Amino acid sequence: MATDKTVSYKFDWGEPVKVIDSAPEKYLAVGQGSVCGIRQIDTVTVATEFGEPVGTVLYLVEGSTGDAIEIPEQFLVTF
Repeated sequence: MATDKTVSYKFDWGEPVKVIDSAPEKYLAVGQGSVCGIRQIDTVTVATEFGEPVGTVLYLVEGSTGDAIEIPEQFLVTF
């Protein structure tokens, strides 16, 4: 039997967020933007790519230039 899992995320779609100053350099270029996607790392391959454990929440953040990048939750704050 399938179970209904309700997932709660720290940020919502469209919410303005800012990358924290102590984030890895590859995320700093975005600076601030809006959440336009959310997913959890669910494979070892993706975990290795991001250097984060399986289960980490990634937010697709679109910056003011229109570029978007996936950023782990711990590097974002509400803006």
